[in-house]
Amino acid sequence: MRSLPRPLLVVDLERLGRDNDGGYVVPRRAIAKSDVLISMGINDDWSFETSFLALNTSATLISFDGSVSARAFLSRSLDALGKSLLGLLRASRWATLTNLAASRRALSLAVRFNAFFRGEQRRHVDRFVGASASPRHVTWTEIVDLASGLDQTGHWFVKMDIEGSEWEVLPDLLRNADKIIGLVIEYHDCDGQWQELCDSMRNLQREFALVHIHGNNYSRTLADSRASDVIETTWLRRVLMTEAELATERPDAYPLRGLDMPNDPRRSDYSFFDATADD
Repeated sequence: MRSLPRPLLVVDLERLGRDNDGGYVVPRRAIAKSDVLISMGINDDWSFETSFLALNTSATLISFDGSVSARAFLSRSLDALGKSLLGLLRASRWATLTNLAASRRALSLAVRFNAFFRGEQRRHVDRFVGASASPRHVTWTEIVDLASGLDQTGHWFVKMDIEGSEWEVLPDLLRNADKIIGLVIEYHDCDGQWQELCDSMRNLQREFALVHIHGNNYSRTLADSRASDVIETTWLRRVLMTEAELATERPDAYPLRGLDMPNDPRRSDYSFFDATADD
């Protein structure tokens, strides 16, 4: 039976981001102490970053995602508009309206992206995060250099949702984590990477404490465990915690009422650590 570590008890957890998919639970003390928010993977949803910066208006954001930019959203809008016109020519009402709605949404994203990522405090790098540098990929070492240029002495909060690349990036991050005070990490393909997941958590626990966990219900549960194949975790640097917090596991079953939401609102959330489910 595969099991997961139980998070430690901290009482200042806050949900940031939109309802359902895109929101994460983090400690307020980490938000308040952060000078730089490093966000790896945003896709078309920067609600977490918006909420974080609303609570800490002095923090600088630097995000990384090679799939999105104002130009990319505009390209999507024009492509969908072309398909809508083609549907009109073919007298397909469904194709016309569906693609017209997609075009409008992508255009709205382009406008909102430009409005949000502007000024010196909000920067976006149009590159993916990976283990090896390339014209389309940036490494954690390069991210450290970029973030250090924005902030020489402060504290960093890291959000990592990079669709499976976390397995190759995390070892380098852990070797260069001195400035990180908190992390949100979404682990993908946990079934096929279970030993890597255990090793990663064990290595993180040397400097950080697990303070929240949530199963992404867009994925499946594992056959011999109630663990999800995609697991969202939140970590807080141990020096920011009291001795009592470091010694106390949270007794509650997960998901936590008032904080957690199912990623897919059409399905029930996954349970952890309750009396009727294996962990």
